[in-house]
Amino acid sequence: MARKKILLAYITSYSGHHKAASAIVGALNQLSGGEKLISKNLGKGVELIKLGNGNEVLCVDFLRYLHPIGRIIVEKSYLRMLKKNPQTWEYLYDNPEVYGRLQKWIDRLGVWKFPKLARLIEKFDPDIACCTQAFPALMLADFKQHSSLKMALTPIVGVFTDYAPHRYWVHPEINLYVVPSKEMGKVLVVKGISERRIRDFGIPIDPRFILNSPNKGDTLKKFGLNEFLPVVLVMGGSRGLGSIKEAIEELEKSFFSLQLVVVCGLNKKLQKKLEKITPALRCPVKIIGYTENIDELMKISSVIITKPGGLTVSECLACELPMILVNPIPGQEALNARFLAERDLAVIASDGKEAAAVVIRLLKNEQARQRMRFQARAFKRPDAALAIANALIKGWD
Repeated sequence: MARKKILLAYITSYSGHHKAASAIVGALNQLSGGEKLISKNLGKGVELIKLGNGNEVLCVDFLRYLHPIGRIIVEKSYLRMLKKNPQTWEYLYDNPEVYGRLQKWIDRLGVWKFPKLARLIEKFDPDIACCTQAFPALMLADFKQHSSLKMALTPIVGVFTDYAPHRYWVHPEINLYVVPSKEMGKVLVVKGISERRIRDFGIPIDPRFILNSPNKGDTLKKFGLNEFLPVVLVMGGSRGLGSIKEAIEELEKSFFSLQLVVVCGLNKKLQKKLEKITPALRCPVKIIGYTENIDELMKISSVIITKPGGLTVSECLACELPMILVNPIPGQEALNARFLAERDLAVIASDGKEAAAVVIRLLKNEQARQRMRFQARAFKRPDAALAIANALIKGWD
């Protein structure tokens, strides 16, 4: 089989889009025989990865590469909006008027008008492009319409990382849409996408969430946890958002025998605040910052309080971990939460207080937890990353 050059585009490090891209790289490496990756950081969000079978992957963070300072402004504005004025994001999300303005902006400032990015793509000369976020997918699709014949013939694969589609993805030059469910595929058909261009492979996650976990007792010991108490995992995404402090305080008031593991992600301010209050709490609490061991923590937990980001909930499903979803961001997270709750895969809580009450209820009801685990077992898609990698290498028709 001829060697392939794959362009893998996403936005923002430590995001779900980035994690999905990394999972696809891991699966591509697995298909190549699992030999050691040779990675070269080219700077400004660009990484060239050579696989054991000769295939190459160029990973590009579009926001960082297009404008490093602009990326910081966008990220900070987004976080500020979520904290101070989430209804603004709800207005922007999947809004046809906003979409029309964005499309006009892309028409005026397409990739071909960013010569540095255009040169990067043309020099790499990809055989196929894969995007885990809509912005780079639209940019590349627009580039196909205004570039050389070679790029015009380059297929683009769009990989959804949430459980509901939005109009920003819809473009005639995107050749394949990878969705997490058949229901989502039907929504795309209504939006005008042919069924031939849709595959319900699932959301790609790191294979560590799928592999058999080490001995539970050893993992508990590794994190300094009590083997006789149920573990409640509390997370707020990579940014540590949500009612984490409130949930901890409410669980403390319950006097239920449990232990907490709280992952603050990149939120140093939250981590310091919690580290100050936890020594005075009755129940054992383990505070952790950003960690690569989320798979281990999920596998030893009885229940999780988390925000419903697409990658996070897919990881929970892979671990068959009962979820309480709190403070969903209007737009994609709210739709994720509704999708999962309607299928008894999760419970939605309006705030930390309600989340704590649901935790206690589930810990007291083993049958309810088993029912959620059974639902997750039937719904999870552990082979998503491999299915996507296989399509990128061998095609999908």
